[in-house]
Amino acid sequence: MIKRIMAALLALSLALSLSACGLGKKREEAPPQAPSSSGEAKEPEVTSPQEDPDTPAGAAKTALDALKALDIETFNRYSDNNRKGGNAIIGDLPEEGPERELIEALVKNLSGTFSREQIDGDRAAVSASITNTDLTGVIDELINFAIADALKGGNGDYVAKLVELVQEADGSRTAELELTLERVDGVWKVHIDEKLSDAVCGGMVSSALELADKFGPLGEKLREYVPGLGELD
Repeated sequence: MIKRIMAALLALSLALSLSACGLGKKREEAPPQAPSSSGEAKEPEVTSPQEDPDTPAGAAKTALDALKALDIETFNRYSDNNRKGGNAIIGDLPEEGPERELIEALVKNLSGTFSREQIDGDRAAVSASITNTDLTGVIDELINFAIADALKGGNGDYVAKLVELVQEADGSRTAELELTLERVDGVWKVHIDEKLSDAVCGGMVSSALELADKFGPLGEKLREYVPGLGELD
């Protein structure tokens, strides 16, 4: 996901800069559904077992903490990040280079709280507040850089600029989400969906899509390129 997001943002910036001077594969598998609030589903359970990974809320916290620590093995254990045909937030972690720097900057200030869980058999929903650096302005700055670079002849390092913008961003952004989880072989796993991916990226993806949509077909291409983002609306 992060590789596709970075490539999509760079492509978007370049396309819009050229316009001014003149985020893959689609979803192949349906996500698990949250427990129904009707019928025989259990009443919502107000819980705070965030340190116990054997509970849905605890599994969600464990997954988020692992992502921040770049402990991909643990993150994969408590999420469907490595699910075949799914929408991974992160794949193999590079040891160095701009992608590694970008990932480290993206998760540096990542945190979350989990306040309520609703369990129905092997499926659960958890209310979450995901906070990260506010990256909603990064795409505008990247496009401004791209336009200025295009006017100068187009020799700028877009990847390095994107990394720099993410590293230097300040402020915070909190997204209120309902996470869905599924118990697989006794382990609760957080489903990686579009809104969670956007929250982890500090709103950078949704802000890019809002801008791209103003350019018609360009927005549709970006939604196709970055898995699952067609449901961010």
